[in-house]
Amino acid sequence: MAIASDEGWRAAALETIRRIAVASKFLSSGDVWDHLDEIKPSEPRLMGAVFEKAYALGYITITDRIWNSRRRSSHGRPVRVWQSNIFLKE
Repeated sequence: MAIASDEGWRAAALETIRRIAVASKFLSSGDVWDHLDEIKPSEPRLMGAVFEKAYALGYITITDRIWNSRRRSSHGRPVRVWQSNIFLKE
């Protein structure tokens, strides 16, 4: 597992959010982590900043839903669910 530069990781995470939001109506940080398993940021809390950027760009909207995290390191803690604003129905 490689540690990416924070700017490179942020760009990859933002693009991952965009791709997931096009394909799925709802998403959480766990979905993004699942796609970024080969690279890690210097600080995992950077994920929050990337979700804020995706929100500012209009990719996603906050919901009142909560899912339990699937990440082993998160021990099933609750995570926010976001709704896609760019979901493409098939």
